[in-house]
Amino acid sequence: MTDVDLWVPFDPLPQVEKTLFGLGFHPRPDEPGEYELPGDRFSRIDISETVWFLPTEEIAAVWERATVLSAHLRRLDGHDFILHTIAHGAVHHGRWDDRWTQDLLDCRKLLPQGIDGEILIERARRWGLILPLAWAVTRTPWGRALPPGTVEGIKTETPPIRFRLYVFLRERPTLMTGHLLRFLLLPGWTRRFRHLRTSLLPKTHFQRRRYGKLPLPVAYVLRPILLCLRLFRGTFQLVRGLVGSRPPLFPPSY
Repeated sequence: MTDVDLWVPFDPLPQVEKTLFGLGFHPRPDEPGEYELPGDRFSRIDISETVWFLPTEEIAAVWERATVLSAHLRRLDGHDFILHTIAHGAVHHGRWDDRWTQDLLDCRKLLPQGIDGEILIERARRWGLILPLAWAVTRTPWGRALPPGTVEGIKTETPPIRFRLYVFLRERPTLMTGHLLRFLLLPGWTRRFRHLRTSLLPKTHFQRRRYGKLPLPVAYVLRPILLCLRLFRGTFQLVRGLVGSRPPLFPPSY
């Protein structure tokens, strides 16, 4: 783990930032939304108001089952932590890193009674994370250490063709892989279009963090244009990779 993801679903982000500044944290100029203590590379905090895969109606339930660390600070339930880690690496970033495998292995300390396969599958199904969960189960050392019954249960819930398409996109990363996977994996067109609207026209505070040197109206106009340009470049990268390397259309079955 190289940073701490701080999710603030209830408190206004400016108020949280003010608290961090009071503790000596400074914003990282190259990474909007991240903060660190000067001279300490292990003190990085990444703040987010939303979790892209989590429905609004489930926020309170996730908070209630989280482990209480202090009056205003909680740690995700072990099963939620697993799904968040997989979604963060295998979807949001569109790639995988050994550090996330280690996070998954470390999460065993959060579940001393072991992983409940039914809970994991049910939440993954509701949140649109069955495909990345199946990928992590079949492609990482963490997955190979799971009980066979849990692995088979996840495979049973995984549509083979959609899984192969997911792997096909994930293993050919481009500038837009993360955005594309988030859009495709969300269950239901209502949530997909809501996510698309939020990506194109995010909250004012996000705009100020990401495009701080620009006037706010310019940032709102520029954001959709920049995402469309990234989509064009990402599509070009994917097509060029397919034509150049001519990989198999689908990877081997899992």
